[in-house]
Amino acid sequence: MLRVNPLITGIWRGLVAPEVGAAQRTYFGCLALQAAALVLWWPKHSLGHALSSEQGPQPLLAVIAVLGLTTAYYSLRAGAEEILLPGQQSLREWALGTRLPIGRILGGSLLGHLMQTLFLITLSLPLIAIAYTVGGGRGDALALAMCTVLIQALFFWVAGAVLYLGIGERAQLAFIAGRALLCAGYVLTAWRLAGASHLMVSIELLGTGGYRIDAVAGIAGYHQFLLLHTALIVLLGIVLYLQLRRFRRRSTPARSPGAPAAPG
Repeated sequence: MLRVNPLITGIWRGLVAPEVGAAQRTYFGCLALQAAALVLWWPKHSLGHALSSEQGPQPLLAVIAVLGLTTAYYSLRAGAEEILLPGQQSLREWALGTRLPIGRILGGSLLGHLMQTLFLITLSLPLIAIAYTVGGGRGDALALAMCTVLIQALFFWVAGAVLYLGIGERAQLAFIAGRALLCAGYVLTAWRLAGASHLMVSIELLGTGGYRIDAVAGIAGYHQFLLLHTALIVLLGIVLYLQLRRFRRRSTPARSPGAPAAPG
């Protein structure tokens, strides 16, 4: 019988738990920011004005941009274990307190955070639906923009976990480094490497109501974003695997040559 990864089931129990913890409170704040973006970018002019100016309303772009930023912030904090779901155990606890293979711990954590991000995006769907109804656009452009949100969330989760396991004992330094990474991931990429910027790729896909989906720049930017972030996730995943293996080896007491092996 196929056994479900215990990290995934633990995250699922935390998601459906009745109590509200720091994770839920954080994302409720993120939802408030997304709602504020929808209100601020709500169309201020009539349909006739939009047609004459050939510039449609941009509430969908605003909501998706803020959704990407808030899920990135949430994922960074979740990876750094600043916030945990009710009953959720840390990566270090799984590595040191269980005999699960490191690869299974890492894979379960990644899939669990993907499931958690999908759950959080589900909470944002009413705002996205309202923005899409008002601003219009194409469904395939919106789907690609949502994929960039998921990929970016996984990247920031892995990056946060690597930072935490690397310098987590110095809490203030880890806190500053995490926020610096988030700022650099948005400001520097938008300034120097548009293909790696969720904001710039979203503008290419949704900046004119989604009608640039066939543009070379939009497709090329999306593919560049996808390839770059996938490569970074793989590289950081390898680093995280090595960190967890090192922690487990350090916690295993050395055995003298004549001592009996521990019972399996």
